Amino acid sequence: IELTREEALLRSKVVSGVHYDLILSFFEHETEFDGYVRVTFQLSEVSKQAFLNFEGTAVRVINVGKLLQYVKINGKQVDDDKQIFLDHMIHLPQDMLQVGKNVVDIGYTGLYRRD
Repeated sequence: IELTREEALLRSKVVSGVHYDLILSFFEHETEFDGYVRVTFQLSEVSKQAFLNFEGTAVRVINVGKLLQYVKINGKQVDDDKQIFLDHMIHLPQDMLQVGKNVVDIGYTGLYRRD
C-alpha cells in the first residue's frame, strides 16, 4: 500500500525537519537482515498524522513484539502488545509524542527482496 498524496499533505502540515540515521547488517547465506533506524523530526502539534511508512510485507506478524524488534519514542519503549503497524505504516502513539523535537528508534528484521 502506497502513501497517498492526501496522507502526505496532511502529514506535512504537522511534521518537519525529518532526519534518518540507518544501519543495516547483512549476513552471508541468510534470508534476513537486521536493521536499525533513528528518525528525528519536529512536530508542530501532536497528531495521528505523525506516522512512519514501513515496507514490512516480508516480516513476520502484525505486532511490535514480532514484526519489529523494538520501537522507542523519545527514549521510552512502546509496549509489545500495542498494535502500531497497519497498512505499511507505523502509527506512533500520540501519548508518547511531544510538540517540538521527537526521536523514534526502531530495530527490525527484514527479508531480502529482489524487486
